[in-house]
Amino acid sequence: MKKVLAYILSTLLALITLILILAAFQPTEWTVERSVLIDAPREKIWSIVSDLNRYSEWNPYAHLDPEARITVEGPAATVGSSYAWDGNQSGAGRMTTVAIQEGKRLDFRLDFQRPMAVTNDASFILGPEESPTKMTWAMHGHHRGFTGLLSRAIHLFVSIDALVGQQFDSGLATLKGLAEGSATAPRNNL
Repeated sequence: MKKVLAYILSTLLALITLILILAAFQPTEWTVERSVLIDAPREKIWSIVSDLNRYSEWNPYAHLDPEARITVEGPAATVGSSYAWDGNQSGAGRMTTVAIQEGKRLDFRLDFQRPMAVTNDASFILGPEESPTKMTWAMHGHHRGFTGLLSRAIHLFVSIDALVGQQFDSGLATLKGLAEGSATAPRNNL
């Protein structure tokens, strides 16, 4: 019995070691980006995406956890304005505006506190086109330290692009419905 247990443990240890070695060779940076064409004036789209008071209207994560407590601080389209959430399903965190190119781009720092503490960068970018206007939602992160190694190991089996990208697609579809005046903007069905 001891030989079987020793064999199982050594096999498990070898498997974990192999996964961590493979993870160490994975990229330390990642980006998820999705876009949609919206048949609405740029100003209308900008007025929605630049006002964090309206973010819950099209934020797919808010739709997944409608009971989450949301706090918005600061006036629309200002550096330092923030959107914080705290919910049972969505976890907790804060999105803070760090840079603005009026009518074109908002950059945010995303500080996730729960379920895992991590900081990423995100952007809402309006393309130069006029109606339809290309709207892009992007997020960028780094896998640092030992927790970064563990994240890279998880991403050997689970695609962050697929998981987050699906949510971005859902949010952008809802934003498109809002900006185009659709009576029934798509909702996240997850």
